[in-house]
Amino acid sequence: MDGNTREIFNQAEELEKLGLGIPQVTTFMREYKAKGNNIKEDILTIEEAKIEIINFLRSRKKMLKDITIGQYFPGGDTFVHKLDPRIKILISIMFIISLFFY
Repeated sequence: MDGNTREIFNQAEELEKLGLGIPQVTTFMREYKAKGNNIKEDILTIEEAKIEIINFLRSRKKMLKDITIGQYFPGGDTFVHKLDPRIKILISIMFIISLFFY
């Protein structure tokens, strides 16, 4: 094969036929993209993968900061669903604190 490293590793099927492989991080990024994530798949190093994944997560519209505390999720009519969201948070905090003292 002739070409730079990225061009050669983009020919994964041909390399496998020759008994060769591509870097594990490249395989991971290709599979991650195949699951519908809009990322580059010609990643060769872990550092490149880290930067690409961080950029991908930053570009997503719904981030953790956008989630409203106490947001209601329909589909439940139980006692817990009827509680005030502030009470749910208080109970959750008390549970977490109790884990440290048990």
